[in-house]
Order: sequence, then C-alpha cells, then structure tokens
Amino acid sequence: MTSEEMQGLVVDGLKQAVDGLCSTMLGCEVTAGDPQRIAHPLQEAEGVIALIGMAGPWFGTGAILCKPDLACKIAGAMLMSEYDTVNEDVLDAIAEVSNMVIGNLKTVIEEKVGPMGL
Repeated sequence: MTSEEMQGLVVDGLKQAVDGLCSTMLGCEVTAGDPQRIAHPLQEAEGVIALIGMAGPWFGTGAILCKPDLACKIAGAMLMSEYDTVNEDVLDAIAEVSNMVIGNLKTVIEEKVGPMGL
C-alpha cells in the first residue's frame, strides 16, 4: 500500500469514526474539514488533547484535540451533565472519545495491513 493510499484510508476511517460517534453517542452531526498533518500534536495544541499510539505493520499516533469549551460540551453530551470547566470527568470523556475514534480507525486499517495494537 502506498503512502498516499494509506493517507486516504486514514482520512476516510477517521471521518467514518467521528461521524458514527457524533451521531450515536453525542446526538449531533459534524462536517469534516480538510485533513491536517502536524509534526507534533503538542506543538499545535491549545486546550484538551488525547494521544493514542498505534503499532503493527503500520504505526502512528492518533490525536484528538479540542478547545476547553468543546471538551466540556462533549463530556456533557456523553455524561448527561453540565460542565463549565475542564475537570477529571471532562478529561475522562475526551479520553473515551479518543479510544472510540482511534479504535474504530484501527479496525479499518487492520483490514488492509493486518493486526494492529493500541
């Protein structure tokens, strides 16, 4: 699989995973923007970030980044509560969102490259 094919697989897999998560878990719809590749997520991050590594025949790091107010809204939708500031519940919710999104991406990638680990 070429690098360009893999990039397309990752982008499509992420779009599907985020669409599925938002419609089933958060009760909302999203519109995907243009994909971005950043050298190191922590250099570009402002707000809440969750990182998950993937290893196997292909490897990389998935990052979920969002501003604090969005993290609070996501946590509120997941936990049916209201959050004004980032706290442990909000961080746990974003970590779970990351697990679901990157876990779904892992499944998509495994179909093409073989077994992967998170």
